Amino acid sequence: MDNLFTSVEQALKLASSKVYQAEIFGQKLVSQSLIFAKNSIKSVSNIEDSGIALRVYDNEGRQGFSYTSTINQSDEIERMVNAAVSSMKLGSPDPDFESLPEPKPLPSVREIYDANIVHSSAEEIIDLGQQIIDAGHCSSVSVVLDGSVVMTREQRVLMNSQGVECSSESTMGMISASAVAKNSASDVASNSDLSGSRQLENLRPQWLGEIVSKRACEMLGAKKIETMSVPVLFFENAVYPLFYSIIGVAANAEAVQKKQTYLVGKKGKHIASEHLTVIDDGLLAAGFRSLPFDGEGSPKTRHTVIEKGVLSTYLYDTYTAKKDSVESTGNCMRLAYNTLPQISCNNLRITPGKHRLETLISETNKGIFVLALHDSPDPVSGRFSGLLSEAFLIEDGEMKWAIKNAMIGIHVFDLLQGISDISSDYREEAGILIPSIKIDNARIAGAN
Repeated sequence: MDNLFTSVEQALKLASSKVYQAEIFGQKLVSQSLIFAKNSIKSVSNIEDSGIALRVYDNEGRQGFSYTSTINQSDEIERMVNAAVSSMKLGSPDPDFESLPEPKPLPSVREIYDANIVHSSAEEIIDLGQQIIDAGHCSSVSVVLDGSVVMTREQRVLMNSQGVECSSESTMGMISASAVAKNSASDVASNSDLSGSRQLENLRPQWLGEIVSKRACEMLGAKKIETMSVPVLFFENAVYPLFYSIIGVAANAEAVQKKQTYLVGKKGKHIASEHLTVIDDGLLAAGFRSLPFDGEGSPKTRHTVIEKGVLSTYLYDTYTAKKDSVESTGNCMRLAYNTLPQISCNNLRITPGKHRLETLISETNKGIFVLALHDSPDPVSGRFSGLLSEAFLIEDGEMKWAIKNAMIGIHVFDLLQGISDISSDYREEAGILIPSIKIDNARIAGAN
């Protein structure tokens, strides 16, 4: 951390002497990773990456950006600063730019660091991978698993010319697996999933191997269906990417201000069924995106985005918040030092309902159960058309068989307002809480 601090301080001092305002972000990642393919361990490697990024502004709001992965050389830091200043001079004035964030008290966040991840050995990582492989089998057909195990320690340092100075140290373990089940040359199915945690002990390798294999096998023998309009149940694995798009993309204040989202003008209005409440929590203990500060040094927060169907807020960083005369919600995200920050969600938590998923299924005379989604709504129009590559037919309150060559077509508002129930059981993974959701009706385009 000392080297990172020194480089960030040096870059900030130099940049501040040349521009109106400056911000330096430093990041160091140390990872151990394992790759397995076709049920065999292939490689274990150690990766270290560090760098600093600079954003600069002049008094007319022109922005410049540059970064370097060579953080210990003064001449390289000077080159980065000069490159950022040069790009700033070529930019366009922005009358809406007021200032980078001012210093504010930062909250404390628990359980984001685990020494067991930092000190995990190659043998422990190999054992996790082998547990996934060993658990992944199906009694009647051949199953092949690919995947990875990654243990990461991250250090962040952020300073700006307004006096913001903050740092964090966190860990994350992530295991992922993809299973391919094969009954014949023409009957092949797959499924993938992951398990992530800030703590090593909370990873679930056996569950992961078992569940992806089980689901892949269950999707064998898929059949075509006729076109229909029926209730649809979205399993938790389908709900998360759907709501990540709705909240993290469409409720992005920058997109709203540019009128590039279907949620323009919807703040304070009913956009969904009263069954739906969605919280974005950047402070949750052990949350995947929990930290005391966001990607520009503003305090992260916990806020309700949708409350009983009403859109309560958009997601803001400092720039967009000042344009709307509100406070930042702490949703400025830094994925890596070599990319510009952007607005996104933290840890999404959908409030569960009162009935278990099995009850929601049993009460469905005919419908579709969507296990996973690989498409998302158009962020501007809100139209959603997705291939149902992992879905099942429900008849007489029972899951029947996997379906193929079918698509769902619905507008986001029809989907949200059509929510008739939310399951009481849910998946909680690294602070993200996602139940299953049932909607009254959707158009399913079949192949028959």
